[in-house]
Amino acid sequence: MNAVGTPPNIKQRQLLRIAQVKEKLAEKYARLAKTVSSKVRRRIYLNRVKKYTLQAKNARILAGQ
Repeated sequence: MNAVGTPPNIKQRQLLRIAQVKEKLAEKYARLAKTVSSKVRRRIYLNRVKKYTLQAKNARILAGQ
């Protein structure tokens, strides 16, 4: 058990699930950024892609993969 009281494999599964969700969101916004005509909106979407990609990467690191 870790400090929070949950077995490590459950925590790892939760982090991996979070990583999957964040990656899916990044894909969604990457697609939107390609199709939108407004430069400002495109920049917002690309910033979200960057944010979600980083969050997914960090979740995977914390999960130990």
